[in-house]
Amino acid sequence: MSVKVIGDSSMDLSPSAQKRLGIPCIPFSIQFGQESKYDMSFENEEMFEYNKTHKEICRSSAVNVGECMAFFEENQKDGSDLLYFSISSKLSSGYQNASIAAQGNPSIHIYDSQSMSLGIAMQALKAKELADEGKSIEEILPIVDEYRKNTCASLIVQDLSFFARGGRISRAAALGAGLLKIHPILMMNNGTLGVFKKLIGSSTTKLAKKYVHAILDGYNDIDYSMALVGYTSARDQGVDDIIEELKAAGFERVEETKTNSTNAVHGGPLVYGIAFVTSNEPLKMRKRYLLENKLHAHSSISHVKAEIKEREKQDK
Repeated sequence: MSVKVIGDSSMDLSPSAQKRLGIPCIPFSIQFGQESKYDMSFENEEMFEYNKTHKEICRSSAVNVGECMAFFEENQKDGSDLLYFSISSKLSSGYQNASIAAQGNPSIHIYDSQSMSLGIAMQALKAKELADEGKSIEEILPIVDEYRKNTCASLIVQDLSFFARGGRISRAAALGAGLLKIHPILMMNNGTLGVFKKLIGSSTTKLAKKYVHAILDGYNDIDYSMALVGYTSARDQGVDDIIEELKAAGFERVEETKTNSTNAVHGGPLVYGIAFVTSNEPLKMRKRYLLENKLHAHSSISHVKAEIKEREKQDK
């Protein structure tokens, strides 16, 4: 029986990318106060504008059980087995809801990507490639399990105030980072986001090339067959710079997609993301410092400055 690869909007494939790559995704919901809108039904800029004028910022809601059941039914009309890729179970209830919806149907497999955004998409694309070759779910899963271990998914953040307003770090830490022009690179590690490195500059757009090199320099034995690039705001020079640097580094194929609101709601504007596969652990450990645990502890700019100096010493 053929296998159809599907997922949700947290994998950040835009509607056009879903159609082009053949991976349909069901949308999370975004709460605009009392109003709820489906992801991919509006532009991120509408959400960013709302956040500027409201104390309570927009928030995301996972696909509920009933929505998952309807989505599965629609995609099984042709009799296919379904392989559903979910955002990390440590980041959202999406995996749990999908698992409940699939109970009693052995032809539906819910896969915990242990990743977010383009990291999920990398795994789904690999599964789609294997499914197109005619492999069964039983044949696909061991390969994707190995692929999952070696997927590198990262992003660079322009403004930490969105994490602060969402309660993930302290407002003081976000303010200190903003004044010092700190832009953290966040990376997935064991299903959660942690700080991999910090870059200092006026904007993430101007740091785009440094971001690429900071990530690539942390790995050896990279799979240069494909990289994915995402961005939360309108396409700009930063996207061009990232793609240019990735191609110059040797990537044969670079796919780009605008980040869906499910993830953009947490990161804010001018966030860029990259995903690729490597067969080794990074030279510098991915398990750095969880954003909420480390930045939250420092409530003054002087403490932030001291933290930066200490980490710079350790990185040398």
